[in-house]
Amino acid sequence: MLFDAIKEHPALRLGQEETLGGMLNQDNLQVWLDQARVDGSISDSIVRGWIAALEVHIRTAGQRLETAKLFGNLLNEWLVDDAAQATASDADEPGAEPVEVGRKEMFEQREKLEALIFEAPSIDVSALESYLLNLFSEPDGQAALTFLRNSIVLRTERLLKETISGDDVKWIIKSILDDANVSDTKRVSLRGFLENKIILDEIASVLTVNVASLASWTWADGGVLMEMRRALNGKYRAATDPYVGLKLQPIFKDAFRTLYHNKAVWKDRAPRFTKEQNVQWQKSIGTVYASIALCRMSLQHEQFIAGQLVDSVDQANKEMAGYREGANDDAASEIVEEEAPATTVPQALLHLVSTECQLARLLHGQFTVLTTDLRWFGPSLAHESILTIMKFLGLPEPWLTFLHTFLRMPLRFGTDASVRRTQLFLWRNHDDVWLFDVDSERCAAAWTEMQHFAGLTGLEFNDEKTGSASVGGNLHPGLPRGDVRWGFLKFNPEDARFDIDQDVIDKHIEELGRQLRAARTVFSKVNVWNKYLAFIKCNCGDRPARCLGYDHARAMAHAIARVQKSALPGGGDIVSYLRTIISERFGVGDLPEGWFYIPMRAGGLDLRSPLAELFAVMDALRREKTPASFDPCLEEERVYYRNCQKSWEAHVDNISSAGESFISWEEYIRGREAQLHIWAQRYDMLKRIPLPSPVHKTPAVEALLARSNGNWDSMSFFDKWVVSTYGEEVAHKFGSFDPVDSTLIPLGMVNVFTQSRMKWDQ
Repeated sequence: MLFDAIKEHPALRLGQEETLGGMLNQDNLQVWLDQARVDGSISDSIVRGWIAALEVHIRTAGQRLETAKLFGNLLNEWLVDDAAQATASDADEPGAEPVEVGRKEMFEQREKLEALIFEAPSIDVSALESYLLNLFSEPDGQAALTFLRNSIVLRTERLLKETISGDDVKWIIKSILDDANVSDTKRVSLRGFLENKIILDEIASVLTVNVASLASWTWADGGVLMEMRRALNGKYRAATDPYVGLKLQPIFKDAFRTLYHNKAVWKDRAPRFTKEQNVQWQKSIGTVYASIALCRMSLQHEQFIAGQLVDSVDQANKEMAGYREGANDDAASEIVEEEAPATTVPQALLHLVSTECQLARLLHGQFTVLTTDLRWFGPSLAHESILTIMKFLGLPEPWLTFLHTFLRMPLRFGTDASVRRTQLFLWRNHDDVWLFDVDSERCAAAWTEMQHFAGLTGLEFNDEKTGSASVGGNLHPGLPRGDVRWGFLKFNPEDARFDIDQDVIDKHIEELGRQLRAARTVFSKVNVWNKYLAFIKCNCGDRPARCLGYDHARAMAHAIARVQKSALPGGGDIVSYLRTIISERFGVGDLPEGWFYIPMRAGGLDLRSPLAELFAVMDALRREKTPASFDPCLEEERVYYRNCQKSWEAHVDNISSAGESFISWEEYIRGREAQLHIWAQRYDMLKRIPLPSPVHKTPAVEALLARSNGNWDSMSFFDKWVVSTYGEEVAHKFGSFDPVDSTLIPLGMVNVFTQSRMKWDQ
């Protein structure tokens, strides 16, 4: 009777491939029950075992239904709260009466922004033009400038004749949707456009007409609404949600890269070798196929030459050159199969400075680094400076007229280059600028040149974010005083490394607690927790490269653990905190710990724990046999030199004429950065992010996944950790690792939640 009831009940009925407790096949059980009625050899204990399995199935099925009900209640709680917030924010929409609400910081930053926008600085245009011309004063420079201007004119004139299609409008919309500042209301409208070919074609037609008559284009009457939105780092950004210039970006990026590779114009600090020296190197050592100098050039070309510009319109919907103030907690879901350098520009900068410091300290005994920030870089950039530089680069009419009109946007408010004279490269990411060298004198000269250029263009450096440090010597008097900072890290010149600033961590512990208290729903609290911990991990170095080392990874782990404990009431843990809230609001208190970490698409809360992967990375760093430094290169280069010398001596009669000798040791080590692959390999290795020690699949986990919807090979590291750590506990409660029947999960609403913009407490 029990088995018949299970087969008939819609909530208890098994699927075709499902088993009872992972042991009993329902077709087999039917046959065995019929047999047991007449076969006395099947003992009562065996039958009682079958009954127990059926009872467990009924119990776990009931638990899955209760959890599905809870999940629906949690989702409904979020929907009701989101609708209430949307109603309360109606005043932000055009035509509504503004309501002045928000934190003090928002109004202070808004007041400063208004002053910058509406009070343009005075620019000496003739002095700026003279400065630019002087950069190309040499004969080869004049030819390079002419080529650059001609290429820009040719491609921009061709752009005016293009017909915009519906597919073009699609990637325009996708690039706008990628902006985290776009409101949820606008996101819904834009996603609706993506599904309507008629609307896409109509927009394309209007855009084609506007581009064809670019010189006469004007802004719509009534002005453009600017909204102050809070980012995770506490800064407020004024967002207009525009799309301008994506088609122009690849044109200028190609032009600047061409200029970068013209060595008559672009100088660098790499050691120069004469033709004779290169010939001797070729005969003595062999072909140069890798060097630190080439690694630097590759990084400069790929990420720092016009790094904020896209390579093509297909790239437009990616995050701008890794410039982010928050962090993407979805990174925990990524499947990383091989170690690689950092993929975001800020993290690449951190690894670069750390690696270059190690190299300079070993080879030269000293290292100087400077970092600064252009204060209010976007809004403070004078229109006259932009127009003067664009005209100098060769941007023709009607583009200049259009740019002039576009820059004079009517607003209303709601609630990279090298420093040529010093031959140092400015490692710039948006408004953040870094430079470093073994020679502090060159750094001081570069800083003087930077200040001169900023004065010509009406820019200012942010004193609070400007600083320099010197390793192995005193700080040059011509360099700015102040700390060298990256995120929550502060450079320690005594130990030549970046340390976590615990005072900054304390401030963000307080802010995380505030945001958790302000989040009214369980889903919102989980979202705040995930995003804030990802933000803190990101600003402490994110996934640590070898140049940062095991000690830095351990310091990160301790900092994150302190945040997790201190931000919660009573210093508890996040699972207990959420479990208490759920019990008080919904009367459910016996949820297994693993359920909180299961993805929302499977009926869990999708809670994240950055420490899981971090400790696995620490284990991987601890297991490595070679030290994470350049020290082994000293012996490796000696061995390589001796081997090359032996090979040369063995073939000297064939490859050398009278009077020639093998390259000297002094000349050989002069090529450490420019010629020797040994140093380049170590340089690349130190900047790579090691893979975490893998989570190994056990027979128990394999058996669990066999009766669940999971696929081990397609799982991220975090998902594997969750299954391995909490799988048995979850399966005991729900019968498998799926706490909710997938047919009972409103995936459409889950997608709405996961794609919605995080609403931070203002």
